[in-house]
Amino acid sequence: MATILIVEDDDATARRLDWALSEAGHAVHTIHSDRDVTGAIESARPEVVIFNSEMAPPDKAAMIAQIRSGYRAKVIDLHTHDVTSPGGRRRGEIVADGYMHKPFDADDLLALVNQLSGMTVPDESG
Repeated sequence: MATILIVEDDDATARRLDWALSEAGHAVHTIHSDRDVTGAIESARPEVVIFNSEMAPPDKAAMIAQIRSGYRAKVIDLHTHDVTSPGGRRRGEIVADGYMHKPFDADDLLALVNQLSGMTVPDESG
């Protein structure tokens, strides 16, 4: 399965992400500060970075560009605000490969991670 890096400052959300991904067989690494992203990526070499963009540094686009260019990881923007709500961001502000809204659905999370990491899940219907 894929190696996933979670960048999330909320412990409950980080644990839920870790549990859902670990149960599906993914190797999961979690950090709670955006200051540690570069070192964590160099160490873990993830295929997917799940990134709470609300805790990101002011130049979020530069950080995502660095993740993509230097490490070729796909980025999922995990956010609290509805992207269409007042006070929420429009998707164009953070150019990610995928978007998840908190609270997230574990099945939707796994489908997006599998899609971005190139993993396929067997069809259980037949």
